[in-house]
Amino acid sequence: MNKIHEKSPCCSAPIRMFGERRRQCSSCKKTWRVWQKKRGRKNKRLSINQLFKYLDGKLNVSNTNNSNLRSLVRKFTSETSWISMPDGDLIVIADALIQYFGKQKYTIYFILFRSVCDHKAYIFTPFMRKGCETVVGWHEAFAQIPNDVIERIKALVCDGHGGLIYLAKNRDWKLQRCHFHLLARIGHYASFGRLNRTKNIGKRVKNLANIVLYKNNSVAVSLALAALKELMMKITSRGLKAVISGFLRHYEDFRTYLKFPKYNLPATSNSAEHLVGLVRGLQYRARGFRTPSSLFMWITAICKYKKHVTCRGKIQPN
Repeated sequence: MNKIHEKSPCCSAPIRMFGERRRQCSSCKKTWRVWQKKRGRKNKRLSINQLFKYLDGKLNVSNTNNSNLRSLVRKFTSETSWISMPDGDLIVIADALIQYFGKQKYTIYFILFRSVCDHKAYIFTPFMRKGCETVVGWHEAFAQIPNDVIERIKALVCDGHGGLIYLAKNRDWKLQRCHFHLLARIGHYASFGRLNRTKNIGKRVKNLANIVLYKNNSVAVSLALAALKELMMKITSRGLKAVISGFLRHYEDFRTYLKFPKYNLPATSNSAEHLVGLVRGLQYRARGFRTPSSLFMWITAICKYKKHVTCRGKIQPN
């Protein structure tokens, strides 16, 4: 079989060796260097610590090489295992993040586990699904949890989404609804600002709601509930009426931390909200992500890096 040798690019003539790293055209005698190095400044290799600084928000994206960062995050997520869940009885804090890619909506479901006698909430594997936050989505997210962990769950802390409430009732978990979300909804319809026309109603509703949320006196709570019911009849805002009506029906779910102090429950889902905030901050620094898979890879990286967030109970043990 005849061998076909490479010819010179200038004259298509045979090529001669011209030193160790140069070649010469046998026709026009032109020489050139083989295995040419890339011109310009060499790219600096990034260490894993620089990835951690970027996840912490201490490294500006303009000072880094994006391709190197992507390589680091792929390596980190593939080689780093998830933290093991704590022992003993557990409580769950859950929340979701909605993200759009074009006209497509995706929901990322976050689940955190905390031991009843600890103040660290450990981050479980997040779950992403196309569409809105739904009962099916939360069911699939919790389906990833091993059975031995599910059996140790005693209570669930959430913002009151129907899918989470259904899970808690179906599995006989204690349900603690978030105080922050309730007060934020009241403030949305009746601002507490001094220049707002509804400030007096807003303050009155907020004060009565605080009695129900935080007082352990049954008489004071009953009087506050009666006053809220009477006040609701005088309110013209449909939105505020709906908030108060829902609160009157489910106020017991906001007081679970008082009825079961042994579980050391938080009164808000702020630990999960903090994790969502970390992801939002990462999106801002990265100027967004082009694909759902890219977003999920970076979410996995920040969850594996942080491992846990602080989650203290509302009633601290003596």
